[in-house]
Amino acid sequence: MSRSTSTKCLYATGLVLVSLASATVVTAVADDRVAQPRPRIPAPPLAERTRPDALKKPTQSQPSAQHLYLIRTTLLLLENANRTGNYTVLRDTAGPIFQQRHSAADLAIAFQKIRGTVDLAPAAVIMPSLTRPPVITPEKQLHLVGILPGAPSPVAFEMIFEPVGGHWRLSALAVGAAPA
Repeated sequence: MSRSTSTKCLYATGLVLVSLASATVVTAVADDRVAQPRPRIPAPPLAERTRPDALKKPTQSQPSAQHLYLIRTTLLLLENANRTGNYTVLRDTAGPIFQQRHSAADLAIAFQKIRGTVDLAPAAVIMPSLTRPPVITPEKQLHLVGILPGAPSPVAFEMIFEPVGGHWRLSALAVGAAPA
């Protein structure tokens, strides 16, 4: 079996994110949003849009390069925070409202449930799948929901990013073991 075929088989396992009820959720609601223009997402070339396989709507998709970067860096920041017990870097790289509402100690308490039980290190090398298409909310926030395949169990995540100074910064985060 080729590498590309085995990768497709890995992502076609049919894992569906049902809920994040058991996930740790940390949110920050912004009272005053930073107004940024909505990023334009280019349409795929016409040849790709008219292919028969392009007309099928997949239940899971690979994230774009920018979304992959945001997912991986966020999960790896949380993994390092969980391993060290130091949530300062996770907090300091988040958006300003998140920083104002959550101290590093608050984050340590919030993520205590997944510390030592959910391994996020595979985010460095395993391709996550988005279980819903990326959405820009009316508040100009980027909402990503997906799953990181892994053993013994996959990891479900939900992330919201707000635009700050031309960069996406973490606004809300939910991470937990995905239901089988």
